[in-house]
Amino acid sequence: MPHIPGALTASTQLPQFLLDHEIEQNRGGSASIIVTQPRRVAAIGVASRVANERMEDIDKNVGTVGYAIRGERRSGPQTKLLFCTTGVVLRRLGSGDPDLEGVSHVVVDEAHERGVDTDLLICLLRDLLERNKTIKVSTSCCGGSRLTPGHPHVCDHQRYVWLSDERIKLTFVQSRSSSVSHYKDPSASL
Repeated sequence: MPHIPGALTASTQLPQFLLDHEIEQNRGGSASIIVTQPRRVAAIGVASRVANERMEDIDKNVGTVGYAIRGERRSGPQTKLLFCTTGVVLRRLGSGDPDLEGVSHVVVDEAHERGVDTDLLICLLRDLLERNKTIKVSTSCCGGSRLTPGHPHVCDHQRYVWLSDERIKLTFVQSRSSSVSHYKDPSASL
């Protein structure tokens, strides 16, 4: 089995896991997952990789995977996974869509790169969760050994992700598979 770096695995697999889960629950048609990346190159690169893993070619035909960066957008009506820069989401929140209507999930990837944009986005999403009870928000970051709600960390090849008030433990076995266990108490000590 090839070695896949943890950050790349989380960046490419977590959004696909969420979409596949929504499809299995017969909610695929209404799924709209935004995945933020701190840089333009990362948004395009991760979107391209995920599209390739889903047997799509983002350069030729827009399918379920797309991307949006300042000045460029590759998405369409059937796009379910939208990779974009943090700034794109901040602009959307600040220009008439403060509740991210129609979005089912937001994944703030690379949240450990704590820039002003990421910190502001996390604060705005925290406030959004009070108004929009249907959206699920998670952050993904690497490093550290303490787990706190809203700030999951990689620990012993496992990634803990907080989706609003429900914690899901993901163990990546290969690049395309994961096992899932649900825990109802997000404040439980690990």
